[in-house]
Amino acid sequence: MSIIALLPSVMAGNPAVITVSGETINQPNQTNPKVSVRFNTDGTIDKGIGTTVSLTYTQIDAATDWIIPNAAASGFYEVKIEENSASGSASSPQYSNPGGAGKGTGTWFTLDGPAEWAVWFTSETNVNWNWNITAHIRWKDAGSDLDTGVFDMTVANIDV
Repeated sequence: MSIIALLPSVMAGNPAVITVSGETINQPNQTNPKVSVRFNTDGTIDKGIGTTVSLTYTQIDAATDWIIPNAAASGFYEVKIEENSASGSASSPQYSNPGGAGKGTGTWFTLDGPAEWAVWFTSETNVNWNWNITAHIRWKDAGSDLDTGVFDMTVANIDV
């Protein structure tokens, strides 16, 4: 679902579209696996795939950046996540959010800096973990969601 957002760019005759389509992000069979989703201040969304030592970020899809055109991106927007599910065989998955450690569900973060959510584990082998979340975008401090997208993130450390 895409909604035309009322932005300063609308005043100039350039409406911006808020679009968050979601993505499946997997890191299979890796020692200390880690995956993330990152909303950037330039209007793009990246997936991070790698380990707790190093993540490689890749733009998910230019056609589904969180705002198009990207030039309309600003700190006038906020993003939050809600957890749909968290399951697997790991007993101690770790999470981080734009505010620090933990899942950070239900908290709005202003998009005046990157907003990233991640899941990983380091001390277990032969395990996997799936974290399914919905990201919500809205005007800062006001209103209902302009759009949402589901991100399905899986990490595994199987016989590595």
